Amino acid sequence: MISNIDAVVTFMLLDESGRQVASEKQEKILEKELLLSLAKTDVNSTYKGFFRKRMEFWHETLFHQKNFAFLTRNYRLTYQIIVRPIGKVTGAKSFSLSDYWSKFKSLIPKKEQKLLSEKSEIEKPKEWIKLPGNTYEDYSYLDLLVSISRYNFNKNWNECQKLLHKNKEFMLTIRQFVDFLNLLRSGEVEYSNGEKVPKKEVERILNEIIEVRSPWRSEWLDAKFINKEEQIHIVYNKLNAEGETTEVIEPLKDCLIEDKTPGIGFNSWLNNKAKHGLPLNNIKDGSLWYWYPRANSVVWFRAGSGRVVLLCFGNPGDSGSRLGVRRAKIFRVDL
Repeated sequence: MISNIDAVVTFMLLDESGRQVASEKQEKILEKELLLSLAKTDVNSTYKGFFRKRMEFWHETLFHQKNFAFLTRNYRLTYQIIVRPIGKVTGAKSFSLSDYWSKFKSLIPKKEQKLLSEKSEIEKPKEWIKLPGNTYEDYSYLDLLVSISRYNFNKNWNECQKLLHKNKEFMLTIRQFVDFLNLLRSGEVEYSNGEKVPKKEVERILNEIIEVRSPWRSEWLDAKFINKEEQIHIVYNKLNAEGETTEVIEPLKDCLIEDKTPGIGFNSWLNNKAKHGLPLNNIKDGSLWYWYPRANSVVWFRAGSGRVVLLCFGNPGDSGSRLGVRRAKIFRVDL
């Protein structure tokens, strides 16, 4: 990558006619920012079969016209580093995650790197909203595209999962759904093509999800609960940068295990930074109705004429004409 930095800078500074539009000073600024982005270590990471297969690190940097006015469009620099064990383990010391992590800073991405345009080729781009990636504790996700509308009505939770995965899409986790609501509440929302969503449309989308009114509306979320070793565990899908899913099973920690009807504080829940996105046991009281997780149950969010509900003991076999699912996929568009 370092040896090709000049070519990357030149490419990013070309307009539609192939002319370089920036001055020498602006070229230096862009080159400096590119090098800084490669030095960052705040990456998204996934790993499979640690010590046996590989560990993958991903990093993305957005070069936005708001910050670089001389660019003719926005760009996203994305690269991947893959760490693979080679040969047999030698010596008495066994390697840990921290041992591999300490080696990461010295690695330079090669074949896996891609320069990606912010310009989206998604069909019907104004039916998708960009949800920026985020990190919570040891859980992270990349930038996503989330559908404005719900789909797959009259389908149960398992059927929705299968239909989404068939189309290389997925269901939002509770954590991602909370982030999606916070994004809508901020008002700073973009379609998949980078165009800003009008304020009235943002309000309409948000109210369709959370407003207390008839008719009721609800949507499935990617969370299932099981009883394992006499403790409730959450099961959800974690995705890597290629869109491959891995089922994750983790014990619930500090989660509110008590029904509140009513209610828990809606704002307190949205301000929660726990990686599973579930209400914490010290959450404030409020108007959001909440049923705590039980074994063999799934999650849906519902708003109707009388209340707004976070239901964590839904029946995965249920379905209804107003119960659907929001489609999501990784925001990754090759030039």
